[in-house]
Amino acid sequence: MKLPKSLKIGHETIKLEVVPSHLAYELCREEGSFHASLRTIFISEDIVERGGASLANLLIHEIMHVAYWLYNLNKESSEEDIVNCMSNVLTEVLFRTDLSTYLKGIINVSKSQRTKTIN
Repeated sequence: MKLPKSLKIGHETIKLEVVPSHLAYELCREEGSFHASLRTIFISEDIVERGGASLANLLIHEIMHVAYWLYNLNKESSEEDIVNCMSNVLTEVLFRTDLSTYLKGIINVSKSQRTKTIN
């Protein structure tokens, strides 16, 4: 199963770009980062290869940065505004993009690996 190349969130198309690990660390000193000016989430190839919960967490984390930017949130945003934004974006991503299928695939792989380890 391949990582989608982009996600449509609201009126924006956000690219998902896997980059060599050394480049990811040079760009953001992390395994992933969202760059609003490029409408791109960069993801280190290391974490894509690792997959599972680590990759799912990173993708959701970066999508929350997209949400923060897309909804123009800031330090003065109310808790209700932030929670409403995050729930709207998560619902949209999980129900209206290919990321849902991708995440289900990596969850199933992770479950089957745990089952093999237990047996």
